[in-house]
Amino acid sequence: MDYTFWERLTGSKLIARGELTPRCGECRSRMRLHSAPRLFLLPVHQDKGYEPSAEYYAGACRPLDRVEDIPVGWRACRMRPLACPQCGARAVLVVDFLRVRGQEVTEEIAVCEYGPLSGLLRGACPEGAV
Repeated sequence: MDYTFWERLTGSKLIARGELTPRCGECRSRMRLHSAPRLFLLPVHQDKGYEPSAEYYAGACRPLDRVEDIPVGWRACRMRPLACPQCGARAVLVVDFLRVRGQEVTEEIAVCEYGPLSGLLRGACPEGAV
């Protein structure tokens, strides 16, 4: 069994809030945050959908400095670079959300390959650094 009952019950909410990190796809150990999260604007309105992938995010996301810069009705995503302490594998946790009355409502959670997103992450300031 890869996940405990508690992780299955509350895992996605805890991962979206940054309180828990996903497991490594290679060795199944818990990954660790590698650097500060970055904030990006998605070209997606409230109820529109898309296929989450590293290639989509690399081409579509635009860096933001603050959560307050998100236009009304637009979705944004927070990217958290991850690294596995056991095998060294790298990944990016992407949490897509919509701001509703000042609250972040999670729409999608994806774990993507680090390679296609590395340039995007290097070009963006860490969230809250401005």
